[in-house]
Amino acid sequence: MVTVSAATRPADLVAAAALLAEGFAADPLIAAVLPGAVAERRRRLDRFYRAWLGASEDGRAVDLARRDDGEVVGVAIWHAPNAPEHRPSLALSLRVLRALGWTGSRAWQRMERTFAAVHPTAPHWYLSDVAVSGQARGEGVGSALLGHRLARVDAEGAAAYLEATTPGSRRMYGRLGFVPRGPIRGLPGEQEPPEAMWRAAAER
Repeated sequence: MVTVSAATRPADLVAAAALLAEGFAADPLIAAVLPGAVAERRRRLDRFYRAWLGASEDGRAVDLARRDDGEVVGVAIWHAPNAPEHRPSLALSLRVLRALGWTGSRAWQRMERTFAAVHPTAPHWYLSDVAVSGQARGEGVGSALLGHRLARVDAEGAAAYLEATTPGSRRMYGRLGFVPRGPIRGLPGEQEPPEAMWRAAAER
């Protein structure tokens, strides 16, 4: 049994960063962007996500799934419709550079630009990142985590958008009402291209 709530404390963001690093360290796309040993990539990602989540950003929502004992087992990062474009400060840019290195930072920026180029122009909630602890996979944590925010999305009469990077995630998102819009080309690596997915606003 998990409950979902917004991150409110610095310790919440540290836990979220660790989960995102765990979840993406073995992802084929991230491995192509940040090549090298999985353990080193996970360390670099943890530093990156700590820096990114620790910086304020208008319109960003960090949802956490917790077990009854308080353990954080899932995290989802959403961006609200019409949120102002985030321009990282010099301090954040330097922290990202230290986390990912010069080559890694440039590769990460290219990946982000490729994703941004195909974002829908209609207002929408954007799910940029989601991860579930390896010890909690298969327990419905992902569906509960995303369902929490999607309930608010529906209440607002808003649409939602995301990129699905694996066949398993596409199936989960499909069950939540997301519809494929086509593959996203031009990313590094030989993995199957991520799929852009859209969830239309619920009829009110």
